[in-house]
Amino acid sequence: MKKLIPAGVLLLVLAAAALFFLKLRRYLPEAPRGAELAPAETIFFAQLPNLRRSALRFPQTSLYKIWQEPEMQAFLEKPRQKVPWMRLWQAKCDQIARVAPGEVFVAVTSIEGPAATFVAGFSFAGDPADAEALLAEPRAEFKRHWPAGKSDISGYKGRDIETFTYAQGELASCFNGRWFFLANDLALLRATLDRAENPAGALAGSLAGNPIFQQASAPLGTALDAMLYGQLTSLTDRLGSLAAASGRAMEAGQIAAFKKNQAIAAGAKIDGTQLRDTIFILSPGTAPQEPLPRNTLAFSGAQTLLYFATGAATLLQLPDSLGLWSGLLPGFAAKEEALAAEGLKWKDLERTFGPELGSMVDWPDEASVPTLLVMLEVRDRERARRFVETLTAGGIGNPGWTRQQKGGVATFQAPLEGFPFVQPTIALSGEFALFGLNSAVVTGALSRLPSGNGGLRAMPAFSEASRLVSEPTAAFGYLDSQKLFDHAYGILRPFITMSLAFSPDTGSYIDAGKLPSAGAVSKHLSPSVLSQSTAKNGTLIESAGTLTFDQLLLASIGWGVAAALPTAQNFLSPAASPSAPADPQLPPSPQNPDLPTAPPAPVPASAQSAEPAEHK
Repeated sequence: MKKLIPAGVLLLVLAAAALFFLKLRRYLPEAPRGAELAPAETIFFAQLPNLRRSALRFPQTSLYKIWQEPEMQAFLEKPRQKVPWMRLWQAKCDQIARVAPGEVFVAVTSIEGPAATFVAGFSFAGDPADAEALLAEPRAEFKRHWPAGKSDISGYKGRDIETFTYAQGELASCFNGRWFFLANDLALLRATLDRAENPAGALAGSLAGNPIFQQASAPLGTALDAMLYGQLTSLTDRLGSLAAASGRAMEAGQIAAFKKNQAIAAGAKIDGTQLRDTIFILSPGTAPQEPLPRNTLAFSGAQTLLYFATGAATLLQLPDSLGLWSGLLPGFAAKEEALAAEGLKWKDLERTFGPELGSMVDWPDEASVPTLLVMLEVRDRERARRFVETLTAGGIGNPGWTRQQKGGVATFQAPLEGFPFVQPTIALSGEFALFGLNSAVVTGALSRLPSGNGGLRAMPAFSEASRLVSEPTAAFGYLDSQKLFDHAYGILRPFITMSLAFSPDTGSYIDAGKLPSAGAVSKHLSPSVLSQSTAKNGTLIESAGTLTFDQLLLASIGWGVAAALPTAQNFLSPAASPSAPADPQLPPSPQNPDLPTAPPAPVPASAQSAEPAEHK
């Protein structure tokens, strides 16, 4: 299988993840200990606190219900039998299930030197012999990469520690009851073993007893399914040292600003049918802010699938002049001169517009593509009018935007020819400035303004999703996942079907006629919501939904990479270049033991038509 379209990859990965969790459901969960085993000086910590508990939670999620849909099971039937990595994954899942891993953690204690110093470990409930078998393959693979390395066994308080010394350093590993530990520092491994044997004094000298870790992780809540922690102070010191070594020392103000953020912690949790992400940036001294009013919600409607609002101050903090940028950006130097003639500077944008900036994507049922609207509150209507009129005025060889005035709203339309469905439009009312890619979008949004509390605010799904996160003070996002999937999949499904049907590689593994319908998936999708708030001593970012905003972003990146991978492989492949010479037939030699000693014998025609038994 050389090429597989991203849609198929996404569905197969979903099936593989479901299979992994189902294999672990029969084991009981246990209390996590990773933070107690990691040393207090840990600067990066990653943890899966309890895989067996996660396996019990996963069947409650909407993702699992999608996987259980009869249409999805029918679609996955052929890949399970034909896709090589699916068969390998199922075999590996069976092996992991016999080990029954519980908790997994990695702690990095130093980033000085050529390699980071770390200790890692996992607990298990299965047979130790199965755990040994699971580790045998990666151990053998590592030793194959470093054939000159030396293995040794040393004793420590009744335990056997296996060490492997190679050119880049040393690895030490040890089984301790139902735990396996690995570190690239022998002293660090021994200290971890000591903490594992002393649960009563676990907090002393451990990450769990570190006040910075406690403050950063507390807002994440309890019973997480995944956790990340990073101490930013050490990273800032490291960056300062690297900058000084390169001759570009950081200013004292920059270092102080960086050091204000002491740590960052992130947690993920399966919460009933929903998934939940929480991120907290620890910044002592930060004061709570007033809730974000989300006044731009007034422009939303029943067809709104994406809404995002944030404070405009950061985006509008500009200098008096853009300097060199004005010369690099076409027409900006002339616009800057025109603003100066009106007594305006770029810096005046901050006191002209705000405090809220909103954006919105609508996708009407009858439309083939979505529409975009950007909304900005107005502080000073007169100055806002002068800004808009100056920036939309024409110049030499550049016609200005047409202006209309109706009902107290000034509308400006760009003179864009040749694009009947795209006509950038700005509308300026007493309270808001709106920008859309065509006049119909802007006009439709303005018509919803008098209702005030209509649109998304009146929809039960929006209200229920908003209650899943804290009251926002800095940013808020809402995505109607069901509406997005129905529209996007409805458009893409015919192309996916054709791609599968006409791809000889992919068609061998995936049945194009069994792609699940949009409704089979979208009926399980709930809205995703995002909230960013400035709380006491830090910034809290929360997201919840069938997939969270963070997970959707990662999935989008993965989708893009998967879509671009075949093209990149073809571009980088020597065979793709017509000028690339053919590989020469090298004679057999001791340095090439795998090369054939003679050309392969011709295959009879009768044998060519025969199908191998394993493919029948």
